[in-house]
Amino acid sequence: MADKEKKKKESILDLSKYIDKTIRVKFQGGREAAS
Repeated sequence: MADKEKKKKESILDLSKYIDKTIRVKFQGGREAAS
């Protein structure tokens, strides 16, 4: 059970990293389009 929780936490961490990357790319793209 502890192992399952650890895996869940890791996948959430990966997801937040992925989302952060996507938002950053979108933000940069938007800034380029705006300027």
